[in-house]
Amino acid sequence: MGYFTAILHNETFETENIDLEMGFVIAEPTKTTITLPSQRMMTLRFLPAVETMATAIGIGMPQTIHLYRGALALWVEDNGYEFSGNEREVFIVPPQVGHEHESVIEIQYPIVKREHANLLLP
Repeated sequence: MGYFTAILHNETFETENIDLEMGFVIAEPTKTTITLPSQRMMTLRFLPAVETMATAIGIGMPQTIHLYRGALALWVEDNGYEFSGNEREVFIVPPQVGHEHESVIEIQYPIVKREHANLLLP
């Protein structure tokens, strides 16, 4: 299996009742369901292609990932784009107890050009 990945479905930041989808990126087709050791089932799903994606790599403590989200949001706004889909988080180096500072997480947001972007710039 490839990288552990999460897709956040909430439209705004939430601390409770988070709508979250988790799984692993796989390179080769497999059966449509996988039984985990906990007896829970994972179902195969294809993520839709995204024409333009804004991404940022967060390195360090997972608690600081919001700083990377903020920087990414500023870049999106400053460059005439807007978010157009659910955030994805790809755990390139997942957090490990005692080694959280070594975590590497890629944040991905589908984006589209704003219709009247030139009116918003100085």
